[in-house]
Amino acid sequence: MHVAAQALMLLWCASDLAAQLQLGAPSPPPRPGRWLRAPTAAAAPPALTVLVAVPWHRFTTIADYLGELQHRHGDHLLLQVLLADAPPDGAELPAGTYAIGVDDQQRSALLLRGDADAAAPVACAAVAGHVVWTGDVAAGLADVVAHALAGDLDAEQEARAVSVRAQALGELAGGGGDRAPALAWLVEHAPRDGLAWALRYLWLQEQRGDPLAARALVPAAGKALVADSAPLGLFADLVLRSDPFDQAAAHELATALLPAATAAPGDLRLQFARLRALLRCGGDKEVARLLPRLQRAVAAQPFEALALAETLTEARSPKTFRAVAEQCVAVASRAAAASARAGGLSRLVFATRHKLAVRVGEPQTAAAIVAEYRASTAFPGDLNDDAWLLMTELSTRGRFDALALALCQVMRDQAGSDLLHSHQDTLALALYLNGFGDEAEGMEEMAVQGSQQQPDYVARLERYRRARPPAVPPAPK
Repeated sequence: MHVAAQALMLLWCASDLAAQLQLGAPSPPPRPGRWLRAPTAAAAPPALTVLVAVPWHRFTTIADYLGELQHRHGDHLLLQVLLADAPPDGAELPAGTYAIGVDDQQRSALLLRGDADAAAPVACAAVAGHVVWTGDVAAGLADVVAHALAGDLDAEQEARAVSVRAQALGELAGGGGDRAPALAWLVEHAPRDGLAWALRYLWLQEQRGDPLAARALVPAAGKALVADSAPLGLFADLVLRSDPFDQAAAHELATALLPAATAAPGDLRLQFARLRALLRCGGDKEVARLLPRLQRAVAAQPFEALALAETLTEARSPKTFRAVAEQCVAVASRAAAASARAGGLSRLVFATRHKLAVRVGEPQTAAAIVAEYRASTAFPGDLNDDAWLLMTELSTRGRFDALALALCQVMRDQAGSDLLHSHQDTLALALYLNGFGDEAEGMEEMAVQGSQQQPDYVARLERYRRARPPAVPPAPK
């Protein structure tokens, strides 16, 4: 692991927005260049104001959920969306009454960080003109709205919730203290927070090594999140990616996701989570029925096209949907070639191509893709950091572990006997996530010895000794 990578994980939930918007600070006024759907005048000041900053390609995925929230709470909630880029020509605005503006010049005080094409939706909620919550719309917004409208919102408790999320996210790969009590409090405080439920599940399964306790959370989370499509989709997505071949959880989630997926057809994270569950259960016929609509939905959305392609690689017989996956990769490849700011997209194109080659049983093609990736401008330049982030960032964890291992093997070959202990630690995680439990334990022991008992390494070694590694993927058919 690299220090910069650790810092990035710690910052994911809170500081991306809180660096500019501290809890309790005055809420930023929306300053779009133009309104696509202007705010409507309300008879009375709203109890809560929510401002969402999002690139267009991610907005289409959360639009259904935002419409749910606005419809549910009416004039008590003032919801405004600021798009980081203008919609494509001919694109229709989603149904709803909330305001939508284009902030392509970043005039608003609420700014998207980094590459706008790859940024996640970020939002802030304000009461009486002061910020009471910041984060991802699927990670606690519904609970903040409910507390605010009920008149029992506690700013100190919301600040604690933001801190618990950030700390747990930073320690998902191992290290730190026992977060189970804090995460149990978080789901009690914010029962409609999809990220909170997912973090509790992941902690029990990966850090405690107790998959039965983690599995017991699935029906409880499904019940708590049933009315909130985006949080349910986030929870299901992270659970399914945490153990790629847990068919029991897949069966349960395939059933639980059906009503929400029907009610929110535009929420592609939710749709893809259900697709992943169906593929794990052998529901190829239902997947084939859903694919034409999903292909149309991602035709002009390269990131979502790659997400669909990556999901299809997890079919029991990956070759069944190979042609569709390759078409989706082609959509993203064309978009990457046409954009001057496509580094993040190009990286995911290589990662998806590699996973597809691995899953259909073409190791030579996979090795050639790794070499091509390393020679391209999409490669960040550091094998260790890239592998670590592929395995631990929320957006890629559980998707591209095979590529992470391939990068680590190159790193090991280059270093020989001089592999740094921080690189041994990364290689150990890659081995573990690819099903090589004994090898992971041995490599982590070397990292622990070389680092003179670095606490995070010791914690990961304990995890590898205690918790079973993920199931090794079945041979491609």
